[in-house]
Amino acid sequence: MPVTFDLYDELTQRMDKILEPRYRAMYFENGDLIPTMADLEPGVKELAYPRMEEIGDAAIMGDAASDIPMIQITGDIDRYPIYMIMSAFPVTFQESRMLSRSQIDSFQRRMTAARRAIAQYTNKVTALGLTTLNFPGALTNSLITTDNSAVNIYTSDYQTVLDFFVSIIRSLTDNYVTSTPTDMVVNVSVCSRLISLENAQGTRNVKERLEEIFPELLITETKEMEAAQIDGSGITRPGTGKDRIFLFPKEDMVLNRHIEATVAALAPEEFVRTATVKGQLARVYPMFSCVSPSIFDYPDDCRYIDIPAKS
Repeated sequence: MPVTFDLYDELTQRMDKILEPRYRAMYFENGDLIPTMADLEPGVKELAYPRMEEIGDAAIMGDAASDIPMIQITGDIDRYPIYMIMSAFPVTFQESRMLSRSQIDSFQRRMTAARRAIAQYTNKVTALGLTTLNFPGALTNSLITTDNSAVNIYTSDYQTVLDFFVSIIRSLTDNYVTSTPTDMVVNVSVCSRLISLENAQGTRNVKERLEEIFPELLITETKEMEAAQIDGSGITRPGTGKDRIFLFPKEDMVLNRHIEATVAALAPEEFVRTATVKGQLARVYPMFSCVSPSIFDYPDDCRYIDIPAKS
């Protein structure tokens, strides 16, 4: 009996590389923007910060003076809830039998996909918050001063745009603790304008000039700064429909967030459940990550600037 084979498969070269989805950087989740400490104890529901307030003054007094200025020190506690973000992946009975024969580790890939889903959701709520759960975001915190600016950087000339950014960066010096911010976060359109707008000689754009004036300033572009995303978070702000610029010093004593040591861990075996997925018997493996909101210990060191969006 003649031997048959699939000519199409025989003439196909299978590559070792596997094409996977590509994802953009998650700056609000990965610690690049917000200092993140892996110091949460398992099971905690709340973080508590003792806060001291000192109020007082001094004055030149005469020998017989009795109304000497007094220092007052008061104490309070700031409390921040801890939230558990979860995702799960199923493995059907038939799939579990095939795992040992598969060239791809399906179990690990599904675990990675669930971990990615948790990271994406964490990035979103860390940036924009959840108003329904009193979970403030790094870009939508009511403690931060918001400047509602009318300056349109898309219709202004080089010097006007440069002066505007120098002014808002210098505005943080209103607080005597912070001299200049180390980070400025903008959306893609704003960053493109800073790069494309050049001086009359065509020798330097706005971004290059800002980096000369403020050598320690890091400019990061993210989609979360767009007006649609800021307004979609549910916050109320005077500059509705405007893009947001975020200025802050990247110091953990100013801005921080907290997570457990193990990020997006697999739940213990006893919490794995059995379910029917698309008519097939399956085991469902939950994964979880515990996070705090973005905590502004010194909100006066940070600033939001809302500007007209690109038309």
